[in-house]
Amino acid sequence: MKIVNGDDRREVFAVDSNENVLGKGFINEFMDADIYEGKRVNYFIEASAVQDDSDYTIRKFIVGELINRAKNQRKSYPHYAARVYNCCFADEVENISFFKSIEGFKHDEGMHILTCDLKDYQIQDLEDKEYAIKDNLKTNFEIEEFIAEHRKIFGNAYSTEKINKLKEQEGFKSIGVYDNGKIIANILLFTVEEEGIKFGCLEDMYVASAYRKKGLGERLVKQGLAHFKALGLRESRVEVWSANVRATSLYYKHGYKYMKETEASIGMAI
Repeated sequence: MKIVNGDDRREVFAVDSNENVLGKGFINEFMDADIYEGKRVNYFIEASAVQDDSDYTIRKFIVGELINRAKNQRKSYPHYAARVYNCCFADEVENISFFKSIEGFKHDEGMHILTCDLKDYQIQDLEDKEYAIKDNLKTNFEIEEFIAEHRKIFGNAYSTEKINKLKEQEGFKSIGVYDNGKIIANILLFTVEEEGIKFGCLEDMYVASAYRKKGLGERLVKQGLAHFKALGLRESRVEVWSANVRATSLYYKHGYKYMKETEASIGMAI
């Protein structure tokens, strides 16, 4: 068995002595969003077999190659932390079992759903004398400004079309924090109904790096909870990576509790 490169430089194939494809793998390098304390380069990998691989021989061979490639690529970032991993949906039991079997890999991060009971939530004083807080994304200029600032932290997550589609969601509201007319923080709010339960979602809250540790995130969460309370909702939910300690601590402080994990991130530092 040997590894050959695919047409896409991120893709590899495992082949036998007759060049028959036994499996394939993929590696993608990207930087963490600017929401953590330190900088980290990530290497997402995946591997699959087209032959019987009940003992994981083919996939482990592919993963071994991808890990080596990740270690070589991360040499370009000597001052960054680095991680190689795969992310599985919580119900992908076999895939989770496979990646946990890789030497050094462990389930150390996950996408968590947090829930907040709004029944007894009391709306608090929301005034801010230093910064302007207002409903936004009402004009193309505001949308484009939001996208540009959001991109600095999360990358290319939004387009104008995607924002306009999101604005069609029931209960949609976008709240921005402004310093001298420039957006410095934002939160998106809307409602969702699942299994007969309607709840409010906090989405994509961010604070520009130069304005962190000033309580702006806390004010936005309060704004969000007040909005959902005014809509008559009894519950709010938010998705957050468990590794984002700054955000999870903020949500727990305001009454959110762990509900479930939807994705398991399994990997190791390199």
